[in-house]
Amino acid sequence: MILAIATHGFIVRESVYYEQPTVKFTNEMIVEALVNDGTIDSVKQFSTVANINNRFSSVLTAPELSVLSYDANDDRRNEKLDINLKFSKATTDSVKSLHILFYLQYYIGNEVNTQFKTLVYLELNAINGGNIAYAFSKGNLKLQQKNPIAEGTIKRELYSSTLEADYLNYGIDGILDRYNIRNQTTEYDANPIVSTYGATDKTEVQITVVVPSLESVWYFTSILEVVKHAWIEYLAFFIPIFFILYVWLYGFVVKANVLQ
Repeated sequence: MILAIATHGFIVRESVYYEQPTVKFTNEMIVEALVNDGTIDSVKQFSTVANINNRFSSVLTAPELSVLSYDANDDRRNEKLDINLKFSKATTDSVKSLHILFYLQYYIGNEVNTQFKTLVYLELNAINGGNIAYAFSKGNLKLQQKNPIAEGTIKRELYSSTLEADYLNYGIDGILDRYNIRNQTTEYDANPIVSTYGATDKTEVQITVVVPSLESVWYFTSILEVVKHAWIEYLAFFIPIFFILYVWLYGFVVKANVLQ
């Protein structure tokens, strides 16, 4: 009894449930490219956010960007996102590396009703300093938690700042540092493939983000749920104890003729 209470066996304050999250592309992206024009290396940048793009000293030619969402069962929860980029360039240029950062909106609603922005960051490097002709990345987007999320029925928005505000305040390195100390993040679990073979006048990147059909969510249970579980478990514990004590005491009283 004392051991059960001390180890919180009867009072469940935390729990885990499973849910398919709702994930959407927010159209917030930054790309940094290390480009060689045949003579020297230079860093060029591009962003889908106009105010960020206007601040770059060397702007990368805007790529063709397409985002496809797949919802096979029409439940308004995407099973995956395909994000495709096509960069046109001079045939004399070589794209030696690409750093791609973009934001996603992530919503889990069954028990915690919480929405936040998460991110994907990819580093793509050509082999032996060559030219990236094509790169492909496919991986699962896994929820990471340092602590449980509080249960709630009212929708909460966490980490909702824009890429523009984050970049202007912290830069890319600062965004990543601040992201890694958050309570709720996601991990894009992928091993990108980079090919240096293909067309010399363009670089194509395909990123597939797979959303788990069942994601485990660690959360603090409400007081009502705590009381419900505690009552059932205490009852399940005390009924056998009461029965054992009653039978033992009753048998003792009868055998010892205590009542005579």
